[in-house]
Amino acid sequence: ALRVRGRHGKGPWPGKPWRSTGPLSVEPVPAPVAAAVQETNRPMASPATNAYHLQSNFHLQQAFGINDMNYIAIKHLHMTAAILSIVFFMIRAYWSVTGSALLGRRIVKIVPHIVDTVLLVCGITLSILLGAAGMQPWVLTKIVLVVVYIGVGTIAIKRGKTAKTRGIAALIAIAIFFYIVGVAINKTPASWFA
Repeated sequence: ALRVRGRHGKGPWPGKPWRSTGPLSVEPVPAPVAAAVQETNRPMASPATNAYHLQSNFHLQQAFGINDMNYIAIKHLHMTAAILSIVFFMIRAYWSVTGSALLGRRIVKIVPHIVDTVLLVCGITLSILLGAAGMQPWVLTKIVLVVVYIGVGTIAIKRGKTAKTRGIAALIAIAIFFYIVGVAINKTPASWFA
C-alpha cells in the first residue's frame, strides 16, 4: 500500500486532508496500517451477504425506526442465549442419561425453557427486523434448525424412553447446534461444509 506525501507535510493517511502546491511523491504505508485498511475494505463473502448488511441498516433505521444499538443488543442477547442453551442442555442431558435426581429440580426445568424461548424469539425478531435481508436461505436455515434442535433436545432430556435413546438424541442435538453455529459464521446453509 502507498500514500502520497506533499512538500509541506504528510498526506491524508490516516489523518486530516491537506493542501499543497508542491511536488508530490509516493512512499510506502506502514505494514500494520495497510493491513488494517485492507481488513476494513475487505469485500463481503458474496453479493447476498453484502446486500444483507446494507439492507439491515436500512430496515433498522428507516423502515422500523430502530437504531443500530438496539439491533446489536438483540443480537448479543441471541448469542448469549445460544451459549447458555448449549451449556444447560449438555448438563441436563448428562443428568438424564445418568438418571440424576438433579434433573427433577424446579429451576432446572424452568430456566432452560426460558433460555430456549429467548433464543428462538430473538432469532425470529432479528429476521423480521432485517426485512427482505432476513429472508436469505441461511437465516431461514438457522431458524428451522433451532426449532429442530429444541425438538431433539426434548427427546434427549425427557421423551427418550431409554438412556441409550436419550444419549443418541443428545449427540444429535449437539451436532445440530454446532451446525447452526457454522451457518451463522459462514452465512450459508452449507455451514462448515461450504
